[in-house]
Amino acid sequence: MDSKHSTAIGLVSAIGLTIVAYFIPILFPSIPTSSQWCIFAIGIVFIFISLFALIWPKVFDRQIPELSIVVGHDGHYVTAKNYNIYNTMKTVLVGLKNTGGTYLTNCKLEFEVRNNDTNAPERWLRTLESFSLNQGEERYIDVAAYNEPNPPHPPSGIVIQLSAPPSGSFWRPPTLSKTGGVVTLIATSAESRPCEVVLRLWVENEKLHWEKA
Repeated sequence: MDSKHSTAIGLVSAIGLTIVAYFIPILFPSIPTSSQWCIFAIGIVFIFISLFALIWPKVFDRQIPELSIVVGHDGHYVTAKNYNIYNTMKTVLVGLKNTGGTYLTNCKLEFEVRNNDTNAPERWLRTLESFSLNQGEERYIDVAAYNEPNPPHPPSGIVIQLSAPPSGSFWRPPTLSKTGGVVTLIATSAESRPCEVVLRLWVENEKLHWEKA
């Protein structure tokens, strides 16, 4: 609801409340006539119209299907695993969350990035299988990883590795250089409109960083 709509509703509500709560008891202390009842009824109608206009959009909005991509920097949105004493594999995750008011089915996440060699966009499905989300439910999916060195060991990470489902072919997902790059995330479901987020990733002081572009 925009500010103009809210202002109009507030003005109408104020007029109705003023008529009913203030002027009617003062102007008509005795038994109201038919014309006085008419004025009273108009005030009541103003109030109900205002309340309906205020409440209806909120009720309607809760029924709209909506799928969102959530980007965070702690908790479920990042993992760090030590496979040896030399480095730590840091992995960035995003959340696919049902932020609407209906059950979502056939949810998927796709990646798109430009190939460093050909500059052509390359797109692939990150989720091997589609899934469903209840209202408020969130599924965490890994996006990229980098090998951060454990001091005093020297750096071993060369590129930022983008995630992909297991593949039986020789295809491997593109990588991003340590200086940084962007990946476009596209989330879809059978019920909602597509949601798109551009994520920028880079390495600074041998630490993986990320943010919405």
